[in-house]
Amino acid sequence: MKITIKNYKTKLSEDVLRKSKHCKVRECDEVSEGVFESYVDEFDNSYDVRLTLHKNNLIDYCCECNSHSSICQHLAVLLRMVATGARPATGLVTGRKIDPQKRKVKAAGDWFSQTLHGIQDTSFAFTNGFYSIERELIPDELAQVTRNAVTAVINQRELMKDFAENIRVLFLPISKRDLWRDVNQSLKA
Repeated sequence: MKITIKNYKTKLSEDVLRKSKHCKVRECDEVSEGVFESYVDEFDNSYDVRLTLHKNNLIDYCCECNSHSSICQHLAVLLRMVATGARPATGLVTGRKIDPQKRKVKAAGDWFSQTLHGIQDTSFAFTNGFYSIERELIPDELAQVTRNAVTAVINQRELMKDFAENIRVLFLPISKRDLWRDVNQSLKA
């Protein structure tokens, strides 16, 4: 069954076309040539719908509604909107559905930002790796960048020194390790 934007009314079942009248397309985007993504609202439910056209032929489609029909009413209403050139509905009462991929990317970005914040030298390297100078730095800005680099290197050296000391202490015999811990605790007090 070859479906096009010109013959979809004759190729889709009457039941699907009837059900599609209860649906509204919201926020339709043509993400690339012939590829349309949108939210389709049906009563209180919202569905992510995607269809791909090539030379006005429907070549690929998907909807998250899990309908048993090969093409559901949500795809039908999006196909009708694309075929007629209509605009998506506005002012609908249903809330905007958050794209799961966008939510994961935002969460990954938040995690990455928090992780970089805790590792000063990596944060400095990352920031400067993506930093493009569109103007010359004034002396105060240049001094701050230099201070940040020095601080990052010094902190990294301190961290490595502490790590090496902890490894060395770990391999001491038990009696010396206890003695070292006692001396270290008395120094901290």
